[in-house]
Amino acid sequence: MVGHPVFTCPNILVMIHGGLRYTNHEITSSLVYNGTTYPRNLDNDWVDGLIGISAKIPVSRTVSWDTRLNAGYGGSEGTYQAYSGVTWRFHKHWSTNIFGKYTAVEFENGTRGSADWYLYDVDEYGLGLGFLFIFNFNFTHLSSSGPCRNNASVLTAEQQGNFNDILW
Repeated sequence: MVGHPVFTCPNILVMIHGGLRYTNHEITSSLVYNGTTYPRNLDNDWVDGLIGISAKIPVSRTVSWDTRLNAGYGGSEGTYQAYSGVTWRFHKHWSTNIFGKYTAVEFENGTRGSADWYLYDVDEYGLGLGFLFIFNFNFTHLSSSGPCRNNASVLTAEQQGNFNDILW
């Protein structure tokens, strides 16, 4: 996924995102009935185009609260994801985060009653822990809008420092 900043302030960075989500399900199972084994192999994959929005709120120079929402369509009937958590940038090129995540997916292949029918319709949620390697970013020319725009229409040195320390 790639993103582009659309709103910046000293206390928030809002970005829009776009990209692709690839999903692959390979399922192998077998049923044994009266000594006879009936194998079943399913292989389904799909790609969805994504659009989303995120907000990053600095808590300190190395910690931020991050929230992302996105929706995807194309290969599935719809995928939706919500993510929120705390990110700690403990090194120039490394960060870690703890987050809660909710994902909803609906995918159907074939028609109900046919031998190749496959329905995947789930709502998943849980907690996660992530580690991220960070490449060098330079956001010195981010445009601001609304009440946080400054006269030069770029981030101040303080704003730049805050977001460069925590962006990923």
